[in-house]
Formats: sequence, C-alpha cells, structure tokens
Amino acid sequence: MQAGLDQPLARLTGSVASPLAAALYYHQDGLSSVLAVTDAAKAVTATQRFDAFGTKIGGANSVRPYGATADGNRMPAG
Repeated sequence: MQAGLDQPLARLTGSVASPLAAALYYHQDGLSSVLAVTDAAKAVTATQRFDAFGTKIGGANSVRPYGATADGNRMPAG
C-alpha cells in the first residue's frame, strides 16, 4: 500500500490476523524512495541507497518490494 506524502508506511508480516504479526516500518526520503526499514523495536533491519537516476548503489539486506521512486518498482495502491 502506498501511504502518500507525509504518511507513515508500515507492513505487517507473518499472519496479519494474529496478534503475533510483526510490523516493519519503511523510511522514505523527500522523493518517497524507501531508504531504510525498521522493526517494532526501532532496530534498522535493511537499508538502500540510490543514485540520481534511481539505480540502487548500495545497502544492506533486502528492502523489497519498494525501491526508488524513479524506477516504478512500487506496490499498486489498494
């Protein structure tokens, strides 16, 4: 789900109907490209960096399914 400008973006993993579902929080830059993901304990679980053209140039772990704003690799709104 796209959160829109100035809205927090979170994703539940595991069984989302269960109280044991884990939340991941996506942190975006000014262009809404996701640069980091943190868990409920505020620990950084993944990072990524992009060049001016939206090409991933670094990071740690996986931040899918979100990428740079310029690459069009985003989940459909819904």
